[in-house]
Amino acid sequence: MTSNGDGRLVFSLRQGLAFFSSYFDMNANKRLREGSSSSRMSESIQQSLDSNFAEAMSEINSLRADVNAQLSIVNNKTDDLKTSLDAAWVEIEVLKQQDEQNKVQLTQLETDNARLQAEVSAAKARAVKLENYTRQTYDSLMFQKTKTKIAKKLYVR
Repeated sequence: MTSNGDGRLVFSLRQGLAFFSSYFDMNANKRLREGSSSSRMSESIQQSLDSNFAEAMSEINSLRADVNAQLSIVNNKTDDLKTSLDAAWVEIEVLKQQDEQNKVQLTQLETDNARLQAEVSAAKARAVKLENYTRQTYDSLMFQKTKTKIAKKLYVR
């Protein structure tokens, strides 16, 4: 007996013939025709049945051991997959936490950037005012200096 992969047991031709030959033993039928006693025939049939039953039980035990070994392999692989999946979920949770931290950090940086942009704009405006004031002051001083020179020239004469 073997498994065909989908869980059903398949008997080999030899096993099937051996099983049916125990029921329809030609020698037993021949002995019946020759006048053999029925007890000898039933003993022969019983021995054949016992032999086939023992063989079938041996095959069943062998298949049971194979199935148990395959189940053990599947269980080990399933355990490995569960362990791997659990590790993946832990890593996903760590990445989610890092993502949240990065979002908080990004928000803080955006706030700092906006504040600094405002400070830069204010500093530029102050620089323009200072430049205008300096230019006006310079122009005013130059005008005063020129005026003083002209006045000195006029009074000196």
